[in-house]
Amino acid sequence: MTTKDKKKAHLLGFIQHGVNSHATGMWRHPKDKVGWSFSTPEYWQHMARTMERGLFDAMFIADELAPYNTHENSSDAIVRWAVQCPTHEPSTIVPIITTATKHLGVGLTLSTAFEHPYSMCRRLSSLDHLSAGRIAWNIVSSYSKSEWDAYGHTMTDRSGRYERLEEYMGVCYQLWDSWEPGALEDQGGPSRGQVLQVRRTPLLRALAAGTSGSVAGGLFRTRPGLRGKTCGSDFCRSSEHRPDAAICNRSD
Repeated sequence: MTTKDKKKAHLLGFIQHGVNSHATGMWRHPKDKVGWSFSTPEYWQHMARTMERGLFDAMFIADELAPYNTHENSSDAIVRWAVQCPTHEPSTIVPIITTATKHLGVGLTLSTAFEHPYSMCRRLSSLDHLSAGRIAWNIVSSYSKSEWDAYGHTMTDRSGRYERLEEYMGVCYQLWDSWEPGALEDQGGPSRGQVLQVRRTPLLRALAAGTSGSVAGGLFRTRPGLRGKTCGSDFCRSSEHRPDAAICNRSD
C-alpha cells in the first residue's frame, strides 16, 4: 500500500464549556486545570493551542442545556457531583478558540428545540465569518427531559422532534441562501471613501409557517460558508438534507 492509498484519521478534541464533560471527575486529575479556570479566556486559548500543536483537526464542543434530572426525578445528585455541571453556553468560546489558532476547526453543538431559526442562522453566520469559515454546526434536537423542563415545555417523542428538525433545517437553508455569493460589493475606493452596495436574492416572501415559527424576509447577515458544513448526532439519522459529517451515537 502506497502512502497515497493509506486512509487518514481525523482527530477531534471532545470538550464541553464547563468543569468537565462525559469523563466525570477528570477535573480532579493533578494535570487538569492546574492554576486554570474553565470560565477564563486564557484556559480555552491554552486548550485550543495545545490541540492545534498536536495536529487535531478540530475541537468538538458538546452541550447540555440543563442538568440531568432522571436520577430520582431530581438534578440534585448531578449538581452535587459535578456531572457535566456547571456547563456554560458553548458558542461564547468560539471566538476565543479561533483567534488563538490558525487552522483548528470548531464543531459547535446547538439545539433546534427552543431557538427560532432566524436567530440561530444569524449567530452561526456571524461566527462563521469571524472564524474565517472554521466552524461546523452539530445539529441536535434535545433528547434530555431536563432541557425541556428548563424551558417550560412538554417533551415530544423522537419522531416529532425529528420532523420539526427537518422543517427547521429547511428554513435555515433558505435563510442562508437568501444572499447571493458576492452580494456585498465595494463600489467606492480609497479616493472616494468606502461605499458598499448590497445585491440580494428576492427571498422577501414569507416562508411557510410551521412548528419552527414563520419567517418573513432574508437573513440580516451576509452569506456564510457554513451553508455546507453541518453535522449532527440527530440530523444524520433521518434527513433529506444530508450533513457533511455525522457524529452518531449507538441507537436505542
